[in-house]
Amino acid sequence: MDQGAPEKPTTGPETTAATARRRSPLETARLAPGRTRTRQIERTLVLRSLDVARAGRLTQLVGPPGAGKTTALAQWRERLLAAGIKVAWYSAVEREREPSAFLHMLASALHRAGVDMTATGLLDSLDADPAIALDAILLALELAETDVVLIVDGFDRAETAATNALIQALVETAPERVHVALSARRKPRLAVSALIAQGAVRTIDTAELRFGPDEITALLALDADSPDLAVIAERTEGWPVAVELFRLWRERTGGADGLSALFSGRSGDVADYLAEQVFATLEPEHQRLLVDLSIFSEVEPALVDHVRGREDSGLLLDQLGAALPGLVERGADPAEPSYRIHPLLVDYARGRAELSAAHAHELHRRAALWFEQTRRYPDAVAHAQAAADPAFLTRLLADLRPLHVFLDAGIGELRAILRGLSPEQVAAHPRLRLMAALVAFKSGFFLVGRAMLEAVRAETGDFALDPHGHTAAFQVEARALELLIGGYIDGPEVDDAPLTAAIRASAPDDALMWAWSENIMIVILEQRGELAASREALARSKAIYAGSGVTRFADFWLPNHESFLALAEGAYRRAADLAATMRRFRLGDLASDLPMLAMARLAGAASDYERRFVEDAAEGLREGLEQLGEAETWFEPYAIAHPVMAEVAYRRGGAAELDRFVERAGARIRAMGVRHAEALLDAVRAAWLIRAGETAQARAAIAQVQASRAAAARQPWRLADAAATALALWALADERPDAALAEAEALVAAGEHGGRLRTQVKGRILKALARAAQGETADARAQMEAALIAAAPEQATAVFAEEGDAVRALVQAVADDEAAPVPARRHADAVLRALALGRREVNALNEREAQIVAYLRDGASNKLIARRLGLTENTIKFHMKRIFAKLGITSRRDAVAAAARMTAPPRDPG
Repeated sequence: MDQGAPEKPTTGPETTAATARRRSPLETARLAPGRTRTRQIERTLVLRSLDVARAGRLTQLVGPPGAGKTTALAQWRERLLAAGIKVAWYSAVEREREPSAFLHMLASALHRAGVDMTATGLLDSLDADPAIALDAILLALELAETDVVLIVDGFDRAETAATNALIQALVETAPERVHVALSARRKPRLAVSALIAQGAVRTIDTAELRFGPDEITALLALDADSPDLAVIAERTEGWPVAVELFRLWRERTGGADGLSALFSGRSGDVADYLAEQVFATLEPEHQRLLVDLSIFSEVEPALVDHVRGREDSGLLLDQLGAALPGLVERGADPAEPSYRIHPLLVDYARGRAELSAAHAHELHRRAALWFEQTRRYPDAVAHAQAAADPAFLTRLLADLRPLHVFLDAGIGELRAILRGLSPEQVAAHPRLRLMAALVAFKSGFFLVGRAMLEAVRAETGDFALDPHGHTAAFQVEARALELLIGGYIDGPEVDDAPLTAAIRASAPDDALMWAWSENIMIVILEQRGELAASREALARSKAIYAGSGVTRFADFWLPNHESFLALAEGAYRRAADLAATMRRFRLGDLASDLPMLAMARLAGAASDYERRFVEDAAEGLREGLEQLGEAETWFEPYAIAHPVMAEVAYRRGGAAELDRFVERAGARIRAMGVRHAEALLDAVRAAWLIRAGETAQARAAIAQVQASRAAAARQPWRLADAAATALALWALADERPDAALAEAEALVAAGEHGGRLRTQVKGRILKALARAAQGETADARAQMEAALIAAAPEQATAVFAEEGDAVRALVQAVADDEAAPVPARRHADAVLRALALGRREVNALNEREAQIVAYLRDGASNKLIARRLGLTENTIKFHMKRIFAKLGITSRRDAVAAAARMTAPPRDPG
């Protein structure tokens, strides 16, 4: 296979767009209330109620369309902003029923309001795990330390059990200075009875939202003693939209026939009648525009131009806004105009005006084409469904490229597409079934995703048949998905050659899939220990993405893969620098991605551990795994984090705490189906049991290690190293130094051949111990000196210190030997300091207490810590008392400072 990177990859039309999260003008417009040209009256009593309600946690404005919910909240927003209070505004739509999309919009609204949400990773991603993402929002709100009001207008449009749960958690856990206000057509189904009992929830309903006589008088510019006032108030029942429609009717007709003509004989819906009357006064062109727009809830001029086959839609929309002030809202951003028409008027135009079924279907078909061209695929599918043209829908679905859509917009986009289709429609399209398999896999159901992919393979003759005529593209995406799933589950044992060959054969037409395969091969080759080949794949991937114009992935994700490669090589300084660079993205103009930040956190914590042997690194690794989420975690993150977490568990609580950690981590790995990760845990556990002198347990653990080694056709290098270390230690404990020496020499050879510093250094350390056990003291000291010289440039200390007292004498001998090379002696001193750090009392804080202190350091409140750990707030308070007692302190700040002192790294020698 040709390994050269192309100078200028050829790309198809689908591969030329960058994968940055696209925010359409319609989405941006929903982060602020729309603007109307009508004269507004102040809703004094409603505003007063809202001000009183802000002392609680939640306000709900409930009423039908036209009840004045949005207007009241928009006025309240202006009043709060004038008082210097941060106000986040978000108008919800149905496609945000997906929890990740809902949280993305919440974070975007808060960020726009001045609450820094960059570190949440939600501004640029719709794919974050909802629980982790909500925690990130809550932490950002706590760190903001300011009053915040979050308004979700039209919450009912996005309401599901999942979004209800998110709002409940937000209301219950956010700092008390944060207030949430929801508007909805029906009362949200929130389980907040405890807050209601505390008086922390206020509901403002239709009765309170109605216009009073003074407000009707002000809006209609009536005299206070006008005889018309009582009639209007009675017939409109103070319903704001009905009063507004009456005002428009009067202005447009002059009210020549009087109120008796308007209301005579009508006992039905006055507002609907008034909508009819107002519609009748519009120019015919504006009537036709309104009818055409009735299939949308929100529009932008380019969409309307495409659907209507015209180029003057922006002008017509502005004219319509002037004709119907108060009923047509324009988005706040003049550079990207968007428009929302009042639902009552839209309903009238759609239901009672002359929108024929045939014309509606044609409008939907054109809308689907526009949304397809602008890569807003869920909207395209929704309108294609409404077009009632099975052949057209089939064509649109057949043209979808699941992996391209994923790279372009994320897994949330795929979920939204599938949510709009029936199971029968998905089953009829092999490519949609690939999409469903990818969604299952990226949702953390690795084995389910693989089973779904295998079912498609069986029914399409090994992906050789696409009934819709796109066989070549179908095969490429299927092979690319197979490579992804195999890389995550099987790691180094995946049969990648035929898959990558098939994908590369399509490179002239589909460079993005080639880049995808190279990206996966970075991971697979690194797990195999073929680090040079992995670096070559990294270089090719960068070149292809750059040539395709897809720079975001290259800028964000590839440096993280490079940091993992640097860790594998033992280039800990480089890994730390890359991790720091990636974490600084959250301070710049580019919004970050939560999994990307999690990988950076893992790399940074791992390099910190390797160089400084600090216990605190285990918390960074644990939090990195948690943030990465099960759906994004393959073998390597587990292999980086679990050995350190196991080592700290042992140091804190001995073999019992180690076993508890291994049991919990193993259960998670088994559920995910990630091969080799549990075997790595077994090897790490065996090594620490041997170091602890737990001979009986160690014997059984070693048997598992030996069985895993014999069964695997090809082990990841980190597992192979862990197994060789455990077997060498066991041989030493069993007084078989020759066997230990053989394992150690194999490690040294593998490290030198593969360019892996840790492997080589660990091999020399174990070789030194084996030679000492054989009575070859001089050679033992020489091997330790060689290990110290190799480790010195990267200041690698953990690889020595984790062996504890077993290496102390040999390291001390090098430190005391004036004839030894200076780098060896200096690094020996650093290792001795790390050994001393490891001998301090390890039970000062147990694992749970250390987790709590780590969250304290982030700035989390007791409520948020309780949520993160799945405990009650009272339990957290109990742990806090124990932490204070153990550390001899009296405040949360003191706890953080004391923990920092306990894990402070030794000062580097001058």
